[in-house]
Amino acid sequence: MAKYLIDNDSWFKEGGCCQLYPIAKYNNIGFKEFSSKQKASYARNIQLKLSKFNLAPKVLSKIRKLRYSKSICGWVPESSNWGYITELGKHGKVSYSQVQDLVDNIFKTTKLKFWDCHYSNIAYIKRNGKLKAVCIDTGKESFDGYCNAWGFSDPGPKCNYCYKFQCKCSEY
Repeated sequence: MAKYLIDNDSWFKEGGCCQLYPIAKYNNIGFKEFSSKQKASYARNIQLKLSKFNLAPKVLSKIRKLRYSKSICGWVPESSNWGYITELGKHGKVSYSQVQDLVDNIFKTTKLKFWDCHYSNIAYIKRNGKLKAVCIDTGKESFDGYCNAWGFSDPGPKCNYCYKFQCKCSEY
């Protein structure tokens, strides 16, 4: 495997349970970093399962730590926490029906319920020349439990209350 480095001078995205960092010299892959090896392993296993059905980006490494590239200001932090290298998806406008279709396809093919299915956790990847909506948040907060944070027993945008007050999908 090539020697990957986290690009210390570029963008990064911070989520509730992980960070996504760019890989130096690569535009289409990133490093998902978690606060523990167990959290990284859980998310990687879910993403691997989903990616087999093109419902998530591809997983490109085992759980590991990465070093950072040297910053233009000379500062180089210690190595990262635990995570894995993944194909990057691209954000775009997602309709209610696309969200629900993704939630339903995930359940139908894997029996997993994608609870945290707001637009920030969905991106597009290219498969067979077409853009496909996929899940990009595979942590416990998205797949663990029997109902979402508001007590709904089935995931996905279901009602006006969900659209208006709880699910960020309504911002489109």
